[in-house]
Amino acid sequence: MHRSKPLRYTMFASLYFTQGTILSYFTALNALYLLSRGLTMTDVGLFAAIALLPFVLKIFLGMLSDRVNLFRLGHRKPYILIGLLVQTICLIIVPYIDPAQYYWGFVAIAFILQMGMALYDTCTDGLALDTTPQEEQGTIQGFMVGGRALAVVVTASVLGLLAEYYADIKEFKQAEEYYTLLLNKDPENVKALFSYADYLLENEPPMYDPDYDDFLNSIKTALFFKEWINEKDEEYLLETYNVRPGEIRIKLSLADWLLYASEELTRMLKLKETIKEVIKIRLRLKHGIKEELLPLIKLENIGRVRARKLFNAGIKDIGEVKKAKAADLIQLLGKKVALKIKEQVGQKVKEVPKGTRKGQTSIEKF
Repeated sequence: MHRSKPLRYTMFASLYFTQGTILSYFTALNALYLLSRGLTMTDVGLFAAIALLPFVLKIFLGMLSDRVNLFRLGHRKPYILIGLLVQTICLIIVPYIDPAQYYWGFVAIAFILQMGMALYDTCTDGLALDTTPQEEQGTIQGFMVGGRALAVVVTASVLGLLAEYYADIKEFKQAEEYYTLLLNKDPENVKALFSYADYLLENEPPMYDPDYDDFLNSIKTALFFKEWINEKDEEYLLETYNVRPGEIRIKLSLADWLLYASEELTRMLKLKETIKEVIKIRLRLKHGIKEELLPLIKLENIGRVRARKLFNAGIKDIGEVKKAKAADLIQLLGKKVALKIKEQVGQKVKEVPKGTRKGQTSIEKF
């Protein structure tokens, strides 16, 4: 290995730059290309999984490099050259394979290409460790990773410019049409994504990622829960989110279990303020109500609909239930429920006998 430090750093950074260029293609354009050829997201996902397998297997490539001095030329350099050669040959062949007609051939070439990359990747790491003094190993690693990151940025930018410049090319047009259809298919989810972007716990994946539909569905589920605790009825949820009443109960049950677990964790960690919020949202989710109705749903036989009727009538808590006239409650809730809640607040209402109007004296009393 050359003793010149700048030359050595440049060589390792260049090897990783080559790797980053290919990775950038796979992350920035390949999925769009496959979709433009009429393949499905399942095909794209399967392709990505198989193409990444070599990086799972690279541990065995490293073991081979450690143990076998190939052609007596060394444990690293010949493997690096073979990996680069395999990758180059595959890059020459792959444009001539139409994935729409020869899908598995396209997948096989991608797998072999990635095997070449995994081979020279792991052997480059080994060569860097073999030839770099211990005090410089952190620096050389930084140069290698930096070279790969630079390649990803540069290649993605160039591909983006090419896609923009050659936007009239059939493949780019078809890809654009596909994503237009995706957005039109579920516009509410996409609007919500933009509206609540600041609250996301993880970054939005690329639109061509196989998990992108799942990501949008998670946004949809979050919106469903938001609408539920803001008292939207089941008919609205069915029309807007295509969630049926039975599915609502299942989702609520799962969410309640998660909130229960969160409640127990916050108790263990003694996060008093957080516990209050978790209990509050758990109650709201259970009953499907806004926070203002929490005092009323403590009453038996009072759910989201009856609690809203009482609140809209100016009866907003237990104290106002006590003050309310029985006749007013009966008008709002019906006789049986009204008398029941009066009993719950410690007020026994004496029923007026049948045939006797309130305030009228019976003739027998004269």
